[in-house]
Amino acid sequence: MKKVFLVTCVLVFLPCPAWLWSQYATVHLQQDFSNETERRADSLAHTSLKPLAAHRFDLSHNPFYEKDSAKYYFMVGTKLWRDHLASVKTDDFELALDPLFDFSFTHDFSDTTNYTDTARLWTNTRGAMLQGRIGNIVSFQATILENQAYFPNYFRQVIDSLGFDNQDKFGVVPGFGRTKPFYLTGFDYSMSSGWLFIKPWKWLDVQMGHGKHFIGHGHRSLLLSDAAYNYPFAKATAYLAQDRIQYTVMGVQWQSLNRLPRLEVPEALFAKKVGTIHYVDFVPFNNFSVGLFEGNVWQRWDSTGVQPLPWQAYMPVAGIATATQNETATWFSLSGINLRWRISPHIMTYGQLAYDKRNAAAGWQAGFQFFDLGLRRFDLRVEWNSTGDNFYSSTPGRENYTHMNQPIGNVVGAGANEVIVQGFYHARNFFIRGSVNYIGQKTSVEGRILDRDLDQTRSYPMRHVNQVIAETGWMFNPKTNLQLAFGVNRRLDRAGTFRRETTGLYVAFRTAVYNRYMDF
Repeated sequence: MKKVFLVTCVLVFLPCPAWLWSQYATVHLQQDFSNETERRADSLAHTSLKPLAAHRFDLSHNPFYEKDSAKYYFMVGTKLWRDHLASVKTDDFELALDPLFDFSFTHDFSDTTNYTDTARLWTNTRGAMLQGRIGNIVSFQATILENQAYFPNYFRQVIDSLGFDNQDKFGVVPGFGRTKPFYLTGFDYSMSSGWLFIKPWKWLDVQMGHGKHFIGHGHRSLLLSDAAYNYPFAKATAYLAQDRIQYTVMGVQWQSLNRLPRLEVPEALFAKKVGTIHYVDFVPFNNFSVGLFEGNVWQRWDSTGVQPLPWQAYMPVAGIATATQNETATWFSLSGINLRWRISPHIMTYGQLAYDKRNAAAGWQAGFQFFDLGLRRFDLRVEWNSTGDNFYSSTPGRENYTHMNQPIGNVVGAGANEVIVQGFYHARNFFIRGSVNYIGQKTSVEGRILDRDLDQTRSYPMRHVNQVIAETGWMFNPKTNLQLAFGVNRRLDRAGTFRRETTGLYVAFRTAVYNRYMDF
């Protein structure tokens, strides 16, 4: 009873500044880090809510965290292959600084428009990551990225379609924020993140900051995905019943791209959205877990101004908002189930069911992942995703399950069916990976939440996407997943008489600590 009382107190008083005294490190959200951690996870581990809390996993044999016993005779070698750029370490304090960058160059052999005649396709990202800990209670991390880029034509159209009021070059780079023009056809954008992680007791983790999250075990998530941009959040996770139950409550602030009345400010602000996430993950027996999810977007604004939140928004109990939602409710609720079964050390099956009560629409996911398939560290994933008509949408649109015009769940959006096959192989520092996916999606109002890129067709044909991405390369430093990669991105978009092909060959020298989605 005492533990239940403490959990309730923490969840209710989480916003209080008095909690800003503690924290611990997390595994990077990028799939290379997460997959290697999940591959070696204990049979009772909770692995669906990401980023994973590093202190709850044995990382001693994880190639991204294990100790490098090789000998290096020059400082340049140690910095390139093993160490942080700069670091300080004592028994009670650690601080590390690393550069973050992405220098990539692409040539599209299929695009015959004037765009490729006047623009070289490249990405120039520079930034830094500062992370550390204070004692065994507090951890922290901060990153900043500044970017200029010329993207392939299909991705440029996606960016423009996510913008405010159809303003080209003022769009949103998926997962990386709003843009401003860079010369004629380029994009200038930035991204920052930071968090404070507190571990006041063994059974409780508290985190707050500016970042993103993912729930699930697949390439996509119908419930909560990291494909959208960073957002402010405060999260508390309790581990109960001998760690078999993981209970998470999170408050977030998402943002629409609808302008508020300007009043006396020089530029009208964008309307904010208050969201809450409740997630309960239960491991009833070894290698099997089931998670119950509820995500809510609460009405904060209407034509009369700021509106108070309903009492349901303050309840840290999963299911209350969905159960009490009726035709007059002013909030959006998404409920769902996340499943995982590790059939054997080499086979995992996973899936999700999601229900959008406002639109009476459903979505589902089913997938298999095979580990060490004939070769050590050769993995294969097969995944199916489906979303119903009007999924994630709301009228008025201020309560859409979106952040900066991107779905917070499956980045593909509503009215879609998708098949994904991915393969990964790592041999020490060498890697090769490939992905094949097909998307069939409605382009009417029942489909994508924002369909400006195809709105001119008016007949609303089905949208079909076939895409193959393959790359190989070498990882230098596991601290930041420093890579030199060579790859090809082959894509075909079709919708009625519309047809666009992409055949991009690229080379990239990058640090990969974020997922970048360009396959939707």
